[in-house]
Amino acid sequence: MQRDPRILFIAPGDAPDYQCDTLFHGLKSLLGENLVDICPPWYMYRPTEQNRARFPSLYGKGFTLYGLLEESPATDRTDIEAKIRARHFDLVVFGSIHRSQQYLFEVLDRYSMERIAFVDGEDETGLFRHVLGRGRYFKREIADPWMIGNDASHVLPIGFGIPRQKIVDSIPAKTRLVAHIDPRDKSTYIYGNETDYYQGYRESCFGITTKKAGWDCMRHYEILANGCFPVFLDLMDFPPSVMTHYPKHQMLWAFEYLRDRRRDADAVPNAQYLEHLNAALDGLRTRCTTEAVAQHFVARCAGAA
Repeated sequence: MQRDPRILFIAPGDAPDYQCDTLFHGLKSLLGENLVDICPPWYMYRPTEQNRARFPSLYGKGFTLYGLLEESPATDRTDIEAKIRARHFDLVVFGSIHRSQQYLFEVLDRYSMERIAFVDGEDETGLFRHVLGRGRYFKREIADPWMIGNDASHVLPIGFGIPRQKIVDSIPAKTRLVAHIDPRDKSTYIYGNETDYYQGYRESCFGITTKKAGWDCMRHYEILANGCFPVFLDLMDFPPSVMTHYPKHQMLWAFEYLRDRRRDADAVPNAQYLEHLNAALDGLRTRCTTEAVAQHFVARCAGAA
């Protein structure tokens, strides 16, 4: 029986980074102790009495992605440098290459490029060019589609994901047309806990979302995961090379409905609404969970298309 890969995950572990944390959550969920995090991100693991009060001060108030994992006592974080020299790990992942290059020179000295991966989840479209060609480079905000798979840069797309347990099993009952939260108006950010925040979307047919500093945004996933149709205000400008696994084509129906037929609010949710939203939810469950992101990542690192 083929064993799970042993992966060394190198990241700062000091503050949230949605792309790094999406991948980490997925890999840790799949691999357990075979995913070795040398700087354990405390906020990814179940709250303890000592750190519970820190979660509300996290970016995004600690909603959705944080405090979910169980720490594995069997995770062996000892003698990392010696294990790198011995090529103990099947794959070395720099989960946030702009923010941590710990052991970079040791890894480059001992590992071939096929066994190194760099993850760039920054909002900016620039690359960390010092490592291009030294491993597979996964970029969240790819400015131009031509960069994908370019032999000179080895750039591959990656995006956020959401834990499977955060996705509704069925579309909830609706009591309003559009959710209260509007990212264009910070005064609408009224929810102090995850339950109320999610309920605001669950009771709504549509949720407004838009580009922030980068195109990929956890809010896109949170809206859909709660059985609410995301309405991308800047959908027509969305780059095809960003969020490549998100069911963006389903979003066109929601965008056009609110643009052209808002006066027909009483007709929603109708059969067409439910059909499109269920298709989008299926896409989210299949391609956009943290585990799906991690599985696709590992497959690409192994050379699969």
